[in-house]
Amino acid sequence: MIGPTVDRERLTDVEDNTLLTRSADKPAWDYLFDILRRSSQAELDKAAFAEVGFVELSRQPKEYRGRLVTVRGRLLRCTFIPEPLEPPPTGFYESWILLKDEKQTPIAVCSLEVPDGFPLGDELDEKKGEQVEVTGFFYKRRLFLSADGEEVTTPTLLAKNFHWFPAAAPQKPARWIDEHFWPILIVLVVTWVALRRLTRRRGLRPVAAASFLAILLSAAAPAFAQKIDAEFTKTLLRMDDYAWDALGDERIPLEQQQEEVFNMMHELRTALPRGFLYREPPTLFDSNLRFPESFRGRAFRLEGTVTFVEELPLNPVQRRTFRLPMFFRCRLLLSEHHPIELLTPTVPVAWKRNEPISENAAAAGIYIKRVQTDDASFGDSLIPLFVALDIEWYPDTFLGNLGMNVASLDQIPVIRIADMKKKNPDVIEPLQLLDRSEILRRAFKFTAADREPFYGLLRAAKNLAGIPAHPPALTSAVPLFTEPEKHRTQLVRLHGTAKRVIPTLVDDEYVQERYGISKYYQIYFYTNDSQGNPLVVCVTELPQGMPVGSGGDYSEQISVTGFFYKLWIYESSTLVDKEDSEFYKPTFAPLLIGYRPDWHPKKRGTRPPDGTHWMTTLSFTTFGCLAIVWYILRRFRSTKPIEFKLGR
Repeated sequence: MIGPTVDRERLTDVEDNTLLTRSADKPAWDYLFDILRRSSQAELDKAAFAEVGFVELSRQPKEYRGRLVTVRGRLLRCTFIPEPLEPPPTGFYESWILLKDEKQTPIAVCSLEVPDGFPLGDELDEKKGEQVEVTGFFYKRRLFLSADGEEVTTPTLLAKNFHWFPAAAPQKPARWIDEHFWPILIVLVVTWVALRRLTRRRGLRPVAAASFLAILLSAAAPAFAQKIDAEFTKTLLRMDDYAWDALGDERIPLEQQQEEVFNMMHELRTALPRGFLYREPPTLFDSNLRFPESFRGRAFRLEGTVTFVEELPLNPVQRRTFRLPMFFRCRLLLSEHHPIELLTPTVPVAWKRNEPISENAAAAGIYIKRVQTDDASFGDSLIPLFVALDIEWYPDTFLGNLGMNVASLDQIPVIRIADMKKKNPDVIEPLQLLDRSEILRRAFKFTAADREPFYGLLRAAKNLAGIPAHPPALTSAVPLFTEPEKHRTQLVRLHGTAKRVIPTLVDDEYVQERYGISKYYQIYFYTNDSQGNPLVVCVTELPQGMPVGSGGDYSEQISVTGFFYKLWIYESSTLVDKEDSEFYKPTFAPLLIGYRPDWHPKKRGTRPPDGTHWMTTLSFTTFGCLAIVWYILRRFRSTKPIEFKLGR
């Protein structure tokens, strides 16, 4: 390894468990500091043997003596010692650093320099601490007196300088209101002045005040939105500082923390409101940060290419305890040299395991720590690790290119009608832990599991309008009734008669926010080959002028282009509004999802004249004329004659 060379024979007189100022240790002290003075900090960083912790240095002082090592932790106190008993002539800085693997006893670092602007002595916030990274020579395990007067031993390093990562700036993400204060203030002032000038009349000033208040509230709302950060995550997972720090210890292999990770995933799935992660704005995460401690516990939007999927083993006890049927470790490549690892309980069933793949994917993940990787092609041996509730999959297919998360469809079983009476229906692996009744409900009913795939497909269908060329579409309704398992998400083009159009409001804020859908329409229609059985299509828009309604008189000709979702069982009254319950029975109907149907309104032309029509018109005209003449004559007769008198 290229770097400063140390003659370890010159360190044989150093004795552990002694005071720092032991006179017999002074030659080794001067020798190591002389090497530090002649070396640059960059050379020392590159030549460091490894990143170590308190346990290694404390238990193996002879093996590490004179070796360049790196430590990371919270600096509790730093003071300059100008005249110790036997120091180097210029004095040194003595720092006390608390490492991750030791919560009570800090290590000591004696350095020639400190970073510019670093607070010393009483200026340092000991409760919060400053995050630092130190590369230096391990000197010895020294003896010192604690605050309680007890003798304590701790590892001691000699360093040239150290890297300082101020905790105050990155620890608390900047609030939205702080970043946009002045632009918001200018906009509000201009808006207020404009409203005042446009409403000079005294009676309209309350309108101006109400409008301004509405604008102010809408602008201020993001400033108080809940953010996912380390404190929020710790509270959600019910972790104390010790457990949280242990989970983030980069020196502990992930294989030794599986129980903690499984428990974390279980808490996220049960305690975190569904969709909460997706409300975080997309954030670029820089994996080259040398000290990403301040980003732990924060949520990020991750988009890239999954290149490898490894299934982590779960024993039956873990499956029951954490309610995790499966668990995966995925490699996600955000850019050419920006890999991350992702832990998730679900991956698309179609993905291959334990072999290279290349799939477009995205996830909303919480950053945990950096972990070791054995892939030398990525350079840095430590890459960021995230946990996510699921992975979104956008394959290079017609549906994937429309923005549909195809992975969400795995939650809906595909079962043939003939297999409904089977004791154990054949379903994909993630659904095998469900009981038979739940499998049938998901397959043929509309349940909570349908929320993501249904609204995702409804949003994707809106993009059909902007694509001139579509793949070949199925033009018959028969296969949708007889073989629904073979045609899911297939594009369908059907013509028929709509007998009911029902507007449906969506009051789910998560759906409104993520998918942009607040309303859709259910259209029940028949085709020539549906043999009197209805089909249902859900669309987000209706053609202009197309009426909504139902009943025996409602009948509109439509053409539908959409995706087949599943065969749906619903309670029907043969699509006629009848109050008698004997008309209601379960009905199978193919459920389609589209954007906007083509409406073929009835032509309302004029009726050709015939003899009867002319006779009727003539009769009414004659009767009308006679009535008018009778009214005029009657009025004339009732008027008294005007008398003229010529003087007297």
